[in-house]
Amino acid sequence: RNVPPGDDPYPPPLVRDIKSADRDGLVVSDLRKIYPPRFFGGSAVESVQCAAFGVPTGQVFGLLGANGAGKTTTVSMVCRAVEPTSGDARVAGKSVLADFERAARSLGVVNCVEINQCV
Repeated sequence: RNVPPGDDPYPPPLVRDIKSADRDGLVVSDLRKIYPPRFFGGSAVESVQCAAFGVPTGQVFGLLGANGAGKTTTVSMVCRAVEPTSGDARVAGKSVLADFERAARSLGVVNCVEINQCV
């Protein structure tokens, strides 16, 4: 794309390193989930492919995407309802894998299955 600087309606994604965990309320680092085959000879399903993002402390955010994009699985891994295949998430600087009890003290999740239920 040839877009003059400052005129790009889609700025590059915000890239954060792991050191930003001290400033961010939530840091998701390369979370991945692969579900094993459901039957002999079946295929494994990769539900989430290396999700990585950060959310500043005090910020409210949401995940938007098509059905099957991995939104619910990503949130479920952060909440430890689903064990990630790899990666980690930190809430208030605490790993949800290594110290979930302390991480959960700073975690709040609202799940709206359909947008009509949220209004």
